[in-house]
Amino acid sequence: MVFVLHKEKKTLVQAPFKLEDLETVVLSPSLPTHAALKLKDTSKYGRSHCIFQSFSMGLMVRFFQELELYDLKVTFHDSFAMTVQDKPVAFAFEEIAKVKQEKQTGGGFVNSKM
Repeated sequence: MVFVLHKEKKTLVQAPFKLEDLETVVLSPSLPTHAALKLKDTSKYGRSHCIFQSFSMGLMVRFFQELELYDLKVTFHDSFAMTVQDKPVAFAFEEIAKVKQEKQTGGGFVNSKM
């Protein structure tokens, strides 16, 4: 099972899913700490991707290798199309940095769907 937790609050960000539910790992070539996990069953989780940032990306990739998940695809893109609640959304990893910057400067904008 994959559990995605909020860094500060330690609460679930996404409903837990099985490793077998992963279709693709999307890594950002220009932001090495950013990635997305593409899920096979969009309707089951309400979205096509689980987007996250981690300073331990190498450990995650090594974990996948040790589990011998060789059918899991790995792609490199800075932006991609995804669905959230059956609605198409264009996403770019640089949006994470913009949201963090706005939170730090007091802009108050937080995309609750991320």
